[in-house]
Amino acid sequence: MGNGAIYVVGPSSSGHAGASPLQTGGLNTQHIHLNLTGGLDAHCERARAAGAHILREPADQPYGDRVYTCSDIEDHHWSFSEPGVVMTPEQMAEATGRHIETPGDG
Repeated sequence: MGNGAIYVVGPSSSGHAGASPLQTGGLNTQHIHLNLTGGLDAHCERARAAGAHILREPADQPYGDRVYTCSDIEDHHWSFSEPGVVMTPEQMAEATGRHIETPGDG
């Protein structure tokens, strides 16, 4: 993200139609995903220390990336990944057991 920032504004208030998952019985209407350039495990530990609930610990995925998922204090779900092994669509298909469609496969 460089010098960027992400703001999640809440909870809802008078004149604001939004609602957090805590206010909707756990219903999530969005999922935020950020691809980091490195340091995923340390990021996870900082999130945990800041009060995030880790839903899925950092783990290598069959498509090559390393990923973890957490929820914040209002139960918004966030996932974070970092590039791992660069794989061809064929290697991803073999690792996952699924057909991988790429642009032009149409």
